[in-house]
Amino acid sequence: MTKVEPWVETIIRLWDDPHEYAAASERARSHAQRWHPDRLAPIYREFFSNLAPQPFPPLAPPGVR
Repeated sequence: MTKVEPWVETIIRLWDDPHEYAAASERARSHAQRWHPDRLAPIYREFFSNLAPQPFPPLAPPGVR
């Protein structure tokens, strides 16, 4: 079996079985909600609101200018 065969088999199964396609689509939509802007915005807002400026420039490793 080549590396693409499982993908092709899955595509064929989803094409041929509308119920499996609907179930897979729902799982994908549900999983995608983890990345919805309404969910991520508060997380990013909190992260960036807790950042503080450094009082001095960062130190460079020896030999780096």
